[in-house]
Amino acid sequence: MALSGIELLDDAHRLGSFDCSKAALDAWLAGFARTNQARGFTRVQIVHDQDAVVGSTASRQA
Repeated sequence: MALSGIELLDDAHRLGSFDCSKAALDAWLAGFARTNQARGFTRVQIVHDQDAVVGSTASRQA
């Protein structure tokens, strides 16, 4: 496993196999993270292994 540094989520990142063991958070990441970031509501930072997201955090934009 070769992990990336911390990056902003973008369309190249794959979310399908991500599982943080919290169904609501997994659903938010898959369903709303990209849209919310594009609209300026949140910044979603991720770590990935060959574009497959393995970790994430989100913060509200001020």
